Amino acid sequence: MKRFVKLFGIFTLLMSLLLITGCGRYQAFKSVLDEIIYKGTTYVDNPTDASVTFTLDGTSYTVDAHSVKEIDLKEGAHTLVTPKGETKTFTVSQYDMKSILNPTETTYAIWYVQYGEGKVGNVQHGEVTTSIGNDVYVGPMTTRSDIYIARRGKYPFRYGLDEPFEEVVYVNERDPNEKGNPDALVFGKIYRPMEFKEAYPKLYKEYLGE
Repeated sequence: MKRFVKLFGIFTLLMSLLLITGCGRYQAFKSVLDEIIYKGTTYVDNPTDASVTFTLDGTSYTVDAHSVKEIDLKEGAHTLVTPKGETKTFTVSQYDMKSILNPTETTYAIWYVQYGEGKVGNVQHGEVTTSIGNDVYVGPMTTRSDIYIARRGKYPFRYGLDEPFEEVVYVNERDPNEKGNPDALVFGKIYRPMEFKEAYPKLYKEYLGE
């Protein structure tokens, strides 16, 4: 409830800023606020068909099949005992936000889309051929199966598991990666395996310019 009230107040403020300053500055303000609100926020994802139980820093968690649990992780080292009983360690940095905890060690796909027609300078992702399970994919992508998939700002993905690609993005003047490349930017979205399999045909056609 507290987070809802906080977010509602910030949303109202953002809407006011949007009317006053325009879309570009609105995006910049939103980025700053996201870094504050979601610092340390981590999504425990279970895309499998069965519930899983694991231990994180001595506390047991159970996540139902095809569901997500939101937790807050402090900066520093953490220890996770997987559902298979294996002990894994990972580190959360001061810049992490909206990261993904992956106790099932599922392989996720990150697909990159270029916004704008100019030369890309912020991130370069060439065409690769990779596989997830028995499926082979070609395109500007990468895969991640780490226990902890860190997101720092907008990298390695800007759009989370349940967030669609935006139709339009605005250059954030506060971000040196974006300010120095106003004509074209590349951002990624992370997908669960089955969701990526469903989305891939359309993504690939768009990538080919069809």
